[in-house]
Amino acid sequence: MKYVFFRFGKMLLLIATVVLMVLVWQKCDFGAMQPSSPPATVPQPPPPPAEQPGTTNPEYPVEGKEINRKLMGKKLVYTKHARCRMDCRNISEKEVGDVLKNGKVNMVKSDMENAPCPKYALEGRTATKERVRIIFADCPDAAKVVTAIDLNNDNDRNCHCD
Repeated sequence: MKYVFFRFGKMLLLIATVVLMVLVWQKCDFGAMQPSSPPATVPQPPPPPAEQPGTTNPEYPVEGKEINRKLMGKKLVYTKHARCRMDCRNISEKEVGDVLKNGKVNMVKSDMENAPCPKYALEGRTATKERVRIIFADCPDAAKVVTAIDLNNDNDRNCHCD
């Protein structure tokens, strides 16, 4: 027996090690230990900027600039009510144009289901740093300015536009 061990001991030890490694390999799931590919990311709309006016949870979507471009590509028509509100709140046509170009779409205050002219509430700042919301109606023939709201000061009791 001693002779067998000395003669074949190293080989038996090697075979035992290989058998043990095969058993461990079968029991362990080494695939789970491999780094997986990162999960696909879903683009999220950017959070509303801190300076943005609006409700407690307005949504300013990424596609907002597409809405701005779509409205800017149409003839701009001012309703009688919009003209009156602009006069009461000292908002000029230039400032309305600036909000149309650079404003953020407040989806909470917008009404996309309004047929035939979906309404979009665009918010921004005037040249005098007043926060305003301008409501635009996206009609087939033109972009109509429906109303203009001064978000800092809505105290226009002397303004009778209705």
